[in-house]
Amino acid sequence: MKTSVKRVPRFRERPLLWISVCVVFALIIYFAGAVATRVMVERGTLTLPRGSLTLRCLEFVYAPLESLYDASPAFHNAFDSCVRVFVPEPKEE
Repeated sequence: MKTSVKRVPRFRERPLLWISVCVVFALIIYFAGAVATRVMVERGTLTLPRGSLTLRCLEFVYAPLESLYDASPAFHNAFDSCVRVFVPEPKEE
């Protein structure tokens, strides 16, 4: 009589690894969304009236990133350099 061995799927073998991968990707998506929002504001494609629900929602969602942006000069420079990739500074002639 043969016995069958059930193989556990790979994603169940290392749950801590998968959790950490998901957290890292969530942070990357969050940062990319902040950069994309800033790029659209700089280009003028995203204009929101003061006090609008969308603006209040964006301010609430990105408040932790804004406090880090204000507190850390290194993060400030890194974020601005990411934005400058998509929106170059105007050249003075």
